[in-house]
Amino acid sequence: MRAYPSNGVLTLPEPSRVFDDGNHFFRVYGEGPPVMLIHGNQGSGYSFASMVPAMDGFGLILPDLPGHGYGPPMPKDFENLPDMAVDYCFQVADIAGVEQFAIIGHSLGGMIGLLMCLQNRQRIRGLVLLDSFVAMDERPPELLRVAPYHTASEDARLRIKNCYDDGHGVKWHETFDVSSKIRRIECPVLELQGEATPDTDALYTQWLGAKRSRMHQRWKTARIPDCAHFLQFEQIDAVMAEIMPWLHSIEQI
Repeated sequence: MRAYPSNGVLTLPEPSRVFDDGNHFFRVYGEGPPVMLIHGNQGSGYSFASMVPAMDGFGLILPDLPGHGYGPPMPKDFENLPDMAVDYCFQVADIAGVEQFAIIGHSLGGMIGLLMCLQNRQRIRGLVLLDSFVAMDERPPELLRVAPYHTASEDARLRIKNCYDDGHGVKWHETFDVSSKIRRIECPVLELQGEATPDTDALYTQWLGAKRSRMHQRWKTARIPDCAHFLQFEQIDAVMAEIMPWLHSIEQI
């Protein structure tokens, strides 16, 4: 079976397992506490090409959503119904033989992770949101116009481009809003947001403090300087410095 290590620009390490039955596609890396990494809209598992090598000690599961990357064809209505994405990711966990696991979700992947926490809270040990959203209209308008990258090198920009247009995409994220249900999420949440540009930093800081002060008490937010939407490519060291200790800490709960 093909290992799908590269899409021409982005390269993932050789996985320990690739599952591809025509209805589900995912890669497995490493051993340890299981973590599912869910990519964003029009992305694929390659969105985490910079993160996988830095996550020794964890068992990683990287699904490609239907209609994205090497994932199966997009079923009818998938692009409009978020519950279908949630079901798909839980099915991937079942096939992988994992009952409880943490989630790292980038952008749309974080929205899917939030819904997974709400629908089956017993299975999710923790959730990392990488520049994701509790509601699609929650960011100030100035920040919604920020480019996918801020200070990235030409190499990083090329890699971002190659993981940002790797699928058909969905429409339901445009009306996504779980803000009224956020207190029902019982697991720890780590939210990492790119600061985007200095001009909007003060505005975002003020908004972030007011908005997140009403969130679940286990909700931690950190801003990553000098990056925008694809913070895992622009500032991988800063991102992993937040994620790895946090993942180890939730294993003690």
